[in-house]
Amino acid sequence: MFTGETLGELEPCNCSGKMAGGLPRRAGYVAQQQGPRLLVDVGCVGRGARTWEQLRVRAALRAMKAMGYDAINVGEHEAWLGRDDLAGMASEDLPFVSANVIDASGEPAVLPFVIVERAGLRVAITGVLDDAVRDVGSGLKVQPPIEAVGRL
Repeated sequence: MFTGETLGELEPCNCSGKMAGGLPRRAGYVAQQQGPRLLVDVGCVGRGARTWEQLRVRAALRAMKAMGYDAINVGEHEAWLGRDDLAGMASEDLPFVSANVIDASGEPAVLPFVIVERAGLRVAITGVLDDAVRDVGSGLKVQPPIEAVGRL
């Protein structure tokens, strides 16, 4: 299962013209699923760097941890925050991944991938951010996705 574009909304919201949020409904749906599963998010968990927006992101991340997410891709909203705030989000004991978001020294800003075992299978999960996203926060750079995945 995959989710995305939570955009810092905990309850369902169509405020910006795209559906966002809905974490209680999402948690209920995930809890009903039987058997082995992978649960990944394409990114953009939050929206903005103001204090109240970051509090909403922390709440969303706690909910996602409780649901058992296997990986969360670094989306453009996470990249806007910069290296330090991204590291803070990644320290919430959730596996943020990105093959192509790097720090100023050229090292991965988060885990380049995770390996998950389900039903006797080993699965590698990674993510990329479109390199057309040029407006990233302090201390981050975005490499071309195809090259970054090729290096993995």
